[in-house]
Amino acid sequence: MKEFFSNYPKKIKASTQHAENYYVIQKGLYAVQGEVPPPCKAATMVTLEEGKIVICKGNPDELPPSVDRNAITPVYALEPSGPLAVPTGLVLIRFADNIIAVDQKQALQRIGYIIDQELAYVPYALWLKSADGNIAFALNNVSLLEAQPHVENVEPQLLMESVHRGSNARPL
Repeated sequence: MKEFFSNYPKKIKASTQHAENYYVIQKGLYAVQGEVPPPCKAATMVTLEEGKIVICKGNPDELPPSVDRNAITPVYALEPSGPLAVPTGLVLIRFADNIIAVDQKQALQRIGYIIDQELAYVPYALWLKSADGNIAFALNNVSLLEAQPHVENVEPQLLMESVHRGSNARPL
């Protein structure tokens, strides 16, 4: 039997600039984006994005066939024991300061990515997604983005539970 998330990378670099930090797929967990099926409701561990994404314990193979398989993603955690994280399929790319990111649109399209959001306040960076919206493709092909000329950093977006600092927290 094929593993449910076999098309996803087992390990994801946190970013090009922090290549020593990795997110690792967590067995026995999965995330559902959108409507949560009953088996997951009973096994919900974490809720993200005001209930739009939930992390559940269990095996996604056991979900009813009516559940949209594209709405189910693996759950990762930052090594060695970081918080749980869910990939969105978005990838932040940052070029050298003198490179206008939107001018790279055609080169990015040739490798399967499209612009999801331009950042007016940072003209050398963009949020990208795979042309077909496939989250696994976006994660598996980060190296293609890193190999583009003048790229300084590539970072997949992973959502994590908010951590609230206590009253003794110091500013960063």
